[in-house]
Amino acid sequence: MMQFFLYPTLLLSGQHDQENIMRRTNLMTLCVVIVLDLAWVNIHPQPVSQPVVTIAAFVATTAHGIHLLSAFGLSTLIPYDFNIACLLQVLTNMSWIFVSQLGTVYVVSHRRSPARFQILAWITVMVLGCLVTLFPVIREQRLLIICVAVAPRAVVALLIGLSRSDSCADAQGRSASEQSVKNEGTMVAFSSAFKFTIFACNGTIGESLNDMATDLQIRTALSAGDTKLTLAYNCAVLLSMFGGLAFETMTSGTGARCVFAGVWGACQIFRGLGMQYLSPERLWLIFGFVFFDKFSGPLGQAAVDTALLALLHPADKEPMKANTRGIPSTAIWTVRTAAERLERPSCQLLLLMFGAAHAPCWLPLTFSMISVAFVIFILQYGTAHSKAD
Repeated sequence: MMQFFLYPTLLLSGQHDQENIMRRTNLMTLCVVIVLDLAWVNIHPQPVSQPVVTIAAFVATTAHGIHLLSAFGLSTLIPYDFNIACLLQVLTNMSWIFVSQLGTVYVVSHRRSPARFQILAWITVMVLGCLVTLFPVIREQRLLIICVAVAPRAVVALLIGLSRSDSCADAQGRSASEQSVKNEGTMVAFSSAFKFTIFACNGTIGESLNDMATDLQIRTALSAGDTKLTLAYNCAVLLSMFGGLAFETMTSGTGARCVFAGVWGACQIFRGLGMQYLSPERLWLIFGFVFFDKFSGPLGQAAVDTALLALLHPADKEPMKANTRGIPSTAIWTVRTAAERLERPSCQLLLLMFGAAHAPCWLPLTFSMISVAFVIFILQYGTAHSKAD
């Protein structure tokens, strides 16, 4: 939400210093919190108790709200600077670790890629981004902007808290908790965990390198008051996400996932080769690149997730029990979510550090082709191998 909703609001409101502080502290604290997330999930693979998760969610929501109040100049008690921003972002993200652990358990236990939910989140954020870009009267309502930005965390905190008072929900929660404990007890062999880590870290880095180069161009234009690139970007994302959502919902077979991975890889190759030609004057090229990327991106991500889940739960092997030596499956999946969250910030930091407009074309190509080869190998060879056995 920050990148496509809060950052444009700050830039178009003339608060360039606040946007720069928020962007850089978000990238830096995210790197630190991801390491803490990985450490915590290995120490405590199972989610903590529901009251603790509720408190953590409310702490994260409060810290996020205070951060935005300070950044938008609505709080005179807390001056907005780099140190304050770091402190509040770390507090927000650290507290949210306990909440996101519930999502990790859901993905691993249901063996289902979260891509569909992320597409819906993208659509929502793009609509909000278009509104603040098109209508100055909306972005001038700073308190409204803050409430909208804080609302998702607040709703999650309320839902988790209120579910404890519903007896029926409690009964279902206990059943789900028992099932979660059973799933969390599944251990992954060290060899599979090593393969998972290698390919999870490669993930969609190729796409992230291309995305961050595009985003920095849009940020430069937006800083100068030019909203055409932002609107073209948001419209392309909205149109492509609706198509991606339809395809991801209707097709979920192994063959379809391999095709999706191939389409996504081809898109990243063309983008990598054509990134040097992107400019504000070639609006049509930016629109085309973004449209095909955001259409194929969630489908490619779903294919990568499906292959990684297949690696965690091989069809030709019995699941390892909790008392078997290995690594908890929930802890391993956190490597995937951590790598995914770290890809774009790290790529953006590298481009900003070296002052580069885009990465060398061979770099995103290499990462993308490795991911495509991995998906096809796991889903095709692994399935054939299990059937042969």
